[in-house]
Amino acid sequence: MASGSPSRARSSVPTRALVLRTTDYRDSDRIAVLFTEQFGLVHVLARGARKSARRFASGLPAFAVLQARLSSGTAELRNLQSASMDMGYPTVLGDLEWMRLLGSAWTALRTLLAPHQPEPELFQSCVDLLQVLNSHTSQELPERDRNDLLSWRLCSWLVHVLGQLGQWPDLEKCATCGRRARPDQSALMDSRSGGLRCRSCGGGSVRLAANLRAKLMAPTFQSGFKIPVPELSMLEHVPLIPQAVPVVRTVWEHATGKPLTWPWEL
Repeated sequence: MASGSPSRARSSVPTRALVLRTTDYRDSDRIAVLFTEQFGLVHVLARGARKSARRFASGLPAFAVLQARLSSGTAELRNLQSASMDMGYPTVLGDLEWMRLLGSAWTALRTLLAPHQPEPELFQSCVDLLQVLNSHTSQELPERDRNDLLSWRLCSWLVHVLGQLGQWPDLEKCATCGRRARPDQSALMDSRSGGLRCRSCGGGSVRLAANLRAKLMAPTFQSGFKIPVPELSMLEHVPLIPQAVPVVRTVWEHATGKPLTWPWEL
């Protein structure tokens, strides 16, 4: 029996993984935050990751799907025994705007996900996002509307993630008293409740127009991050994005207690 091989196989578990953040540690190691398909958010120690190309693909790249083997158990810091490339996205790696978008998207995951809680559907959404970005460059977006279209995709992604994790509010009624807002009526939001707040309950500082409220509730918006680049400029609700960003910020601040930095000017 080869020394160490059977026990290593029994004590490690395979999973697809995305690298959300890495930190160099000691001379050759890395500590990484992974979003894994099987185990959700995990923190791992990759011994020798900065020197061993055989065990760790490209030093744990951020915007790729990896096949990882983790030590079994639920320790706060697990050992990453190996990581090989499952799927790379070269167009993404050569596109500054796509990397900005994914940097914000991965930061959202790192902030919102609870450790050791599997979210396989959300993991697949991450793969879908990488694939759709890799199919075209951001330079194919119309220059005049580029920032709004980039912001639209990030807004759609954040609404999707918040919805998947049960953090997106009901935009049809007051979060305090439950009074329903008329479909043709604008509404107010505030970060204290994280949702609508009618005037009787004190109102809020963010105005949500009736047409924007309808768009944000539509399933097509919450899955819109998967729309290919050539189809984005045909979307009717892109002009509403400057109004949508404050709404998403309000929900984010309630869910996380942290400000949301936006990567583009609107």
